[in-house]
Parts: sequence; C-alpha cells; structure tokens
Amino acid sequence: AVSFLAGGDHPPVRVPGEPLRWVGLNHDRLTDGWAFNLNTREVIPAPDAEEVSPTLSAGPVPEGWDASGDLAGHEERFSWVVERDPLPYRLRPGRGASPLPDSVAILDAFDEDRRAAGEEALFRALYDQPGVAAFAVARGARLRGLSAERIGLEANDAVSDAPAATIIHDSSAVSARGLSPSVSLSDPGDGGLHAAALVGLRMHVLYTPADGVAWHQTARTPAGP
Repeated sequence: AVSFLAGGDHPPVRVPGEPLRWVGLNHDRLTDGWAFNLNTREVIPAPDAEEVSPTLSAGPVPEGWDASGDLAGHEERFSWVVERDPLPYRLRPGRGASPLPDSVAILDAFDEDRRAAGEEALFRALYDQPGVAAFAVARGARLRGLSAERIGLEANDAVSDAPAATIIHDSSAVSARGLSPSVSLSDPGDGGLHAAALVGLRMHVLYTPADGVAWHQTARTPAGP
C-alpha cells in the first residue's frame, strides 16, 4: 500500500519537545492496480474497485464512556473490534455494554512490535465498515466522553513514559475501496489480511496538551480545549 496525503484547512503545529499536531489531512490509500495522477492529484481506481457511499447512525456518546490507550480490553468499548496478531484478522461487534457508535480502535497503537499489523488491520476494518471513525491511540492517551457529542482526548494518568497521541481516520466521505490481491506482510499466517485501498479518508494527527483536545463525534471534527 502507499498513502497520498494533502494538507487540509489547518497548518501543522509542531511545539518543541511535543509530537506533531495536524488536523484535516486528506488521505488516499492505494494498493496494487491503483494509480495516482501527479498533475491533477486524482486517484485512478483499479478495474475491480468498488464505489462506496457510507451511511452513519451518528449516535451519541454513551454517558460515562471512556477508553484508555494502555488497556487493550477497552477496545471492546467501540462498536467494532479488530481481532489481529496472533489471531487471524476478523472484525466483529464490540462486546462493551454501551459502545461508541460508528467506531473502531487500536489501543497501544504505537507499540513497535505490533504497530505494522495493527495499522494494516485498522485500514482493513475501514474497508469492511466504511463510514466509521478509526482511532489509533497511544498508551499515554485516554478518551473520555464529555457530552453526547464530544469526546475529550487527554493524557492517561496511569502512564508516564508515552506521549498522549492519537490518530483518527474518518471514513465517512470514502468514495471508493479495494483490496490488494497480495497477502499483507503483516498477515498473521492464515492469508486473510490484505492491504486496503481507500479514497477520501480524512486524517487527524492529534497530541493532547495539558488542557486537552476534544473530538466531535457527530460532526467528525477535532476541536480545541
């Protein structure tokens, strides 16, 4: 797979000593058979590409909802859960009592031993369920419901040795998708994980400062404190 990123409505922010913050990136992810026109900045789909028109339930944030980046079990608090290495890839509904609507997550997403497999599986989940918001959450970050529409992105008080970083891929405007015919290098061994092509993703790279950042669940946009 290869990703083409274009700057969005806001310039990147780099504070010395902190991770990058960049909101509203346009993200097209391509695989075997797809092409990109460098002059027009247009994607040329593979012959077997599928057109997509995502539909969202746009449900509210459940009262008292939260998820900590260091607790893999909290992935059950999202509406979809990715089963991944060492298990074969599979996407199933979350088993939490009140999951966050239209969402999937990889927690402790930047662990060096699992990062590649987790990222590949997250994009495959976006292929399987176009329209969801996919959260890649560092172990130093925590998500917490602030209201029916807002999620707070905060530092995880239980972790002191990792940045409070989160990457969110919003697939509500994806217009085309496809799968590579080749098995992914991150496949756990059963041959079921293939890289996904997705056109029209919106990507947000967020670092949580001391005063916090919020995510509008229904509007699908990040916001300040």
